[in-house]
Amino acid sequence: PPRIESPPFQRGVEIGLLSGVFLDVAFVIQRTARPVLSFSQCESTSGIEYILVKPRHSLLCFPATEHIRNGINTAIKERIKCPSFIVMDLRNVQELDYTAAKGLGGLKKELAVRNITLLILGCNEDIKLVLKASLKAQNVLQVEDENELDISMQEQKGGDKMELKDVIAPLLVHKNDD
Repeated sequence: PPRIESPPFQRGVEIGLLSGVFLDVAFVIQRTARPVLSFSQCESTSGIEYILVKPRHSLLCFPATEHIRNGINTAIKERIKCPSFIVMDLRNVQELDYTAAKGLGGLKKELAVRNITLLILGCNEDIKLVLKASLKAQNVLQVEDENELDISMQEQKGGDKMELKDVIAPLLVHKNDD
């Protein structure tokens, strides 16, 4: 039987469609591995300075953890005074996979060595479950809003002083009663 060849323009359409699909997959992979992050130097209402890290995309997964870690380290190095707190604002994030949560646990340990506390701001219930399941022994501080963030930072910053005050004040009151 005679061989029927497809017209040349049809092959061009097929190649164009495949090229478009491959480019789209490449953009998805690049966006997943290198999410857009914004870093801001902020100050709480009580005057505590911190670096706010805010991912723009709604998905954080394993390939992004190293990018986030490098971005935070760069942001810390660029500051004249080393901050006591790094706040990850996850209000835009809808999904977080297990390995990304483990990466946040590793980041918490790395920052703790440098006396920097990692706090998570505004994560949804699904993300809370993933964090709880993946970071069993490690407790990454999670806060719901800026007010709770300020209170938590005050407690972390002055934790020892507050505990000492709580112990001494009742003793002084008791001594005055005698």
